[in-house]
Amino acid sequence: MRRASGAQALALALLVAVAGLSPRPVLAQPLQAVVDARGFIDPWALGAQLRQVDALPSGDEDGCWRGDDADGPQDADPRRAQQRERRIEQRRARCIDAQRRITAARDAALARLSRAWRPALESAATHGDGVAEVVLRLCETAPLLDRTGIAADCSSDAADQAIARRRLEAVGFAPALYHDRAPRTWPDLADSNCARGEAPQDRQCRQRESTQRFAQLQQVMESGAMSVAPRYANCGHPGSDDDVLVDGCERAWMLDQAIAVRARRFYTMASTGAADLSLQRAPAIQPFEYWGTAWPYDTLGRVRHIDNRDIDDRAWEVAFYTDVARALEREEAAIRADLARDPRWAAFLLLRHAPPARRGDERYFGTWRGTISSVEGGSVITVLRERRDGVGIEGSYLLGHRDWGELHPCMKLSADNLLCQWTDHAGHGFVNFHFDFDQGRFKGKWNGPEAWSFPDPGPYGEDDPGGWSGVRD
Repeated sequence: MRRASGAQALALALLVAVAGLSPRPVLAQPLQAVVDARGFIDPWALGAQLRQVDALPSGDEDGCWRGDDADGPQDADPRRAQQRERRIEQRRARCIDAQRRITAARDAALARLSRAWRPALESAATHGDGVAEVVLRLCETAPLLDRTGIAADCSSDAADQAIARRRLEAVGFAPALYHDRAPRTWPDLADSNCARGEAPQDRQCRQRESTQRFAQLQQVMESGAMSVAPRYANCGHPGSDDDVLVDGCERAWMLDQAIAVRARRFYTMASTGAADLSLQRAPAIQPFEYWGTAWPYDTLGRVRHIDNRDIDDRAWEVAFYTDVARALEREEAAIRADLARDPRWAAFLLLRHAPPARRGDERYFGTWRGTISSVEGGSVITVLRERRDGVGIEGSYLLGHRDWGELHPCMKLSADNLLCQWTDHAGHGFVNFHFDFDQGRFKGKWNGPEAWSFPDPGPYGEDDPGGWSGVRD
């Protein structure tokens, strides 16, 4: 929903009030249902109309209380002060009236949209249109539609929610059953049944349970519903009583992460603006960057360690990425089967596009010598280079002349801020470099594996903690 700023709201409201007009939204296309010869809906037309109405401004009455000088210097003359106060009140009343008209215009468009599409959706669903059934029963597909009296997943009545669930199951479109907003619909993903204690048997129970949950999530993801990709793992800690169990749990977690970042097309994706199965979102969002607290395997790089235990086993890596490839094959086969059954499911599909090659990236490339805080010796050599696929930046670094680490993936936050994930023997975290290209230097800020957020963008002060600097060699 687009909202005007306080000043914009006041200006628009005054313009409307002075002109004596009611703001009538200008729509590029009429709000009317589009169906085929069978009476089945056109989901692309519905999506376009949803986005069109969603873009209409909404009135902001709060803005009418901003932008005046009611709290400014007061006139010493009581009569003039009273006249000034009356003018402010009259202007505010006109503003509020105009903002209510703007809201009424949007509400009227929403009502017209629902009047146009709801009968068509109900009729189509009655005649076997699975796409229409999903739109009616799953509220996130078209949040602007009025579903009053319809048994939907967002109904307040539990019986209606159960009806919606059964109707969605009957359609058989798996991503409609596993969506991010309502985990109550995930089958067999109940809360932990293990004790919360730290006894060895309790930890092992939780590790086994987490491993099973990640395996279940993988099955969901193989339907194209990537919004359930796990964002963290509950796999124990270094020195656990059963390292084999911890390794198995960590592997299952990393497998889900790798699938999420390697999928070529999907219906939903976690940690993006496409976590919902929605026709209202833009039909293409590119590129999809998956940034979570876990390692984002956006290329098939080496898995160097699990939970601080080094891995130097090529056979392990081959087996891991073989499982990733097979899972992606199953996900693609599931999508092809959906489209063969009904090509209109493609209205919910999103494609992962590689980001276009960006001019100016070469400014970052090269060797940078500097210092890093909280590392013995304090010296660091940072090397930034073009990614192997030619569409981005990656790098490596040498700590104290002995420990190598990797910077991958990296993402430009602005012309002079570069965010990367670091990975070395100590774990993984994030670093943001702020560049001064004129001086040929950068100052960065990094955080460790315990952090759950990214470093703030620069520039940074000399005394900022977590420093990581470099001067072009």
